[in-house]
Amino acid sequence: MDFSAVNWMAVVAAAVVAWLFGAAWYMALSKPWLKAAKL
Repeated sequence: MDFSAVNWMAVVAAAVVAWLFGAAWYMALSKPWLKAAKL
C-alpha cells in the first residue's frame, strides 16, 4: 500500500477534531448518564 499521497496534516486534523468531539460529548453526557445509572 502506498501512503505517499496521504495528506498527513488532514489526518492529524481529523484525529484532533474527533478527539475534541468525543471530549465534548463525554462532558455533556457524563452527568446525565451517571444519574440514570444511579452511580
